[in-house]
Amino acid sequence: MTQAVATAAPETRLSEALERMQMYGVRQLPVIEHDRLVGLVTESDVREALGLQLSTHQTKERLDWAVYRLMNEQVPTLTPETPLRDAVELLIQSKVGAVPVVVPESGNLVGILSVIDVLRAVQPLL
Repeated sequence: MTQAVATAAPETRLSEALERMQMYGVRQLPVIEHDRLVGLVTESDVREALGLQLSTHQTKERLDWAVYRLMNEQVPTLTPETPLRDAVELLIQSKVGAVPVVVPESGNLVGILSVIDVLRAVQPLL
């Protein structure tokens, strides 16, 4: 699990969200409000919203949209106690590249588990 997670607030603009993704080399940003996970926005969500068929004016307008307009609120999550086997199964079933790790009682984000994290964990076993 990666504990230092790049995040966005619901009001973060798409342009800023894309900049964060590029800066930190990630394809998804957990959306946090009052320390609680409220959604997830992915690079593909943003790229789909910007679309290839849009005019320059439409693209500029959409880059100013707030993340909450695109974020997925139904986000699969893990807890810090989730066994790695179960975490891998969730990654496979959800067909996602990363899953936020939250404290069940509070919903507070404590990290994110990516496919790369899993590969790093199993690499010494190979």
